[in-house]
Amino acid sequence: MSSMSPWLQIADLFDKDDGSLPDIFVDNLSPEQIEQVYDWVMSQCVVVGDPSAWHVTEQKDIPLRAVPAPAKAFVNGEIETFRHGLGGLTIGGCELPLLTVSLETPTCISFDYRSGPEWNERTITAFLQFVLGIREQAPNARIWRTEEGAWDRPSSKFTAALNQLQEEATGSAAQWQR
Repeated sequence: MSSMSPWLQIADLFDKDDGSLPDIFVDNLSPEQIEQVYDWVMSQCVVVGDPSAWHVTEQKDIPLRAVPAPAKAFVNGEIETFRHGLGGLTIGGCELPLLTVSLETPTCISFDYRSGPEWNERTITAFLQFVLGIREQAPNARIWRTEEGAWDRPSSKFTAALNQLQEEATGSAAQWQR
């Protein structure tokens, strides 16, 4: 375990806005966990904008707000993948910079963020706590961070920082994969 605090280990992954949108993938989820994680996230924030989703039966885009349970509709095949912003997401009293959530596949949710000056010790630590909150909802999930478009090249630095924060929070030596 590093003697450096988890947020400091990964500060460089958040500090410079180069226009990209790095991703955090949460994979190996059951359909029930997709719903549980999405509902947990949405219980703490609001949808930003007016996103839509392709309705499979109606063969048209419909406003996401018209879907009573978007994650359930997605895992049931009623709507296709969708993405939207998360406004006002507050973890441990700290409002996170804007994130987006995407239901990627029936086993995977992703989040992305834009790097920049709003990311600091407080917001990065809260973000790591947010990710650990997701892990609590789905203990068997694989969670990893990649640069935009590089889902197959996870950041070991992010994983190490997340594991360290988990160990510090629980005193557990359990290691999480990927």
